[in-house]
Amino acid sequence: IGVLTALGLCALAWSFVNNQGGQDDTATAAAGLADTVGGLDAGDRVAVSARLDEIVPLLDALAIHLPEQEALYEPDTLTDRGERYFAGEILREKLFRFLGAELPYECDVSIDQFEELPRLRRIYATITVAKASQKAIVIGERGAQLKAIATAARHDMEALFGCKVFMELWVKIQRIRARPSASEDIALPGDPGQD
Repeated sequence: IGVLTALGLCALAWSFVNNQGGQDDTATAAAGLADTVGGLDAGDRVAVSARLDEIVPLLDALAIHLPEQEALYEPDTLTDRGERYFAGEILREKLFRFLGAELPYECDVSIDQFEELPRLRRIYATITVAKASQKAIVIGERGAQLKAIATAARHDMEALFGCKVFMELWVKIQRIRARPSASEDIALPGDPGQD
């Protein structure tokens, strides 16, 4: 808790579960936390639970510490991401929709090139899979599956971007490196013991 105070802690929220059903234990725990964390007003120490009416006091305690400033984005702005990002996400979504349970979860979608012209978007993308059998699933018989995925993705992109979309799509086989699990140590450059 001392570390949180040093980092500029502005509110303390805790959830206390009491299997015995007594309120006195919650009050005792709250008093103990209040004594441990100094520099917080009583209104900045909030007990919460999953009930919405108990979350509101936490939101109120946090809101008074937020800086007042002009909005960073226009009111109708949906996101700070660009069209290239959405092209990849739409293509990924179509893979899930069309392949369902057959989808190789080792799939990766990358947008290799994205050209933004006044009334056209040229998109060159690659779907990467780990094995030849997965490539066959994505392509389908005589390319029918890949064509359906690309067509559906293109239609969604045209609706979102407000212009025509030309998309060239490739499926490649490449051993996809698994992400390290939480238990694995990740060596960073300059770490002791690294060659």
